[in-house]
Amino acid sequence: MGLPLWFTTSLLSSLCWGLNFCVTEESLKTVRPTTMLFWWSVASAVLTGLLGGMVVVDDLKTVHATQQGVYLFYLAIVLAVAANGFNMYALTLGNASYVSLVESMYPLFVLFFSWLFFHVNVFTPVNLVGTVLVLSGVALICTQSTSSAPRLVDIDLQKRELFYP
Repeated sequence: MGLPLWFTTSLLSSLCWGLNFCVTEESLKTVRPTTMLFWWSVASAVLTGLLGGMVVVDDLKTVHATQQGVYLFYLAIVLAVAANGFNMYALTLGNASYVSLVESMYPLFVLFFSWLFFHVNVFTPVNLVGTVLVLSGVALICTQSTSSAPRLVDIDLQKRELFYP
């Protein structure tokens, strides 16, 4: 019996994100975060268009069938863009190792927001212990890394220019 498909695809996603963090950190030494986000968006749009085709139109009809569907769909898009933007900016201020470790707190927010907004209660003793361990690990990393995390670039937001040491 093999691994469940959800586990395999989640693992592949983690592997891609891990490699992406390292490659993006290096790329951000030569390009602005907005440039990286722009080309990610273009690539995503092209790939989605090639793979999705007309299914996208049908799905939009389904989304627009209810008011809640519309709000959730567009909020998810805005939040994904914001998350990637914060991620890019964080990678210009620190290194991929530290940024990814702090970002690993997102499952805690998934648990909390699922409970708060959608009344999905997944707070079990095991999840609570895991939450404490994750928070403890992030706190430990942050206290140890604040003095050693190099600032890779300095961004002058008024001039919208990057200055490299």
